Amino acid sequence: MTENQPPPSDSEIDFWAQRVLGRLTTSADGALQLDLRGADRHAAEHAIAHMITRPAPEPRRVTILMDRPDGAGGESLFQPVGQLLKGALAMGKALKVRPISPENGLGFEVDLPANPGANAV
Repeated sequence: MTENQPPPSDSEIDFWAQRVLGRLTTSADGALQLDLRGADRHAAEHAIAHMITRPAPEPRRVTILMDRPDGAGGESLFQPVGQLLKGALAMGKALKVRPISPENGLGFEVDLPANPGANAV
């Protein structure tokens, strides 16, 4: 979210979760993967907010994939998503955030804590 925007409401998060979480899959090694390739900034912000607050009975790792810059001066999601994840770290809603290796694409690996009382991943 930008500084001038209020946080999304639960209904907005649910709307964007339904729109974007089709991109949330489990990889071959069992890790969650959030594919934001082709998503705009607004959709990405809501997907990250949902990912961070999503109920989970135990800690989990999520790999976030994003498009590379287009080479024509277009902005990628790397910096705005990185800022959101930095905020999640500061609030204790993420345990560790690191960029993925360049040969695997553009994105982050995020270790998230369990959300107490949750019953679903």
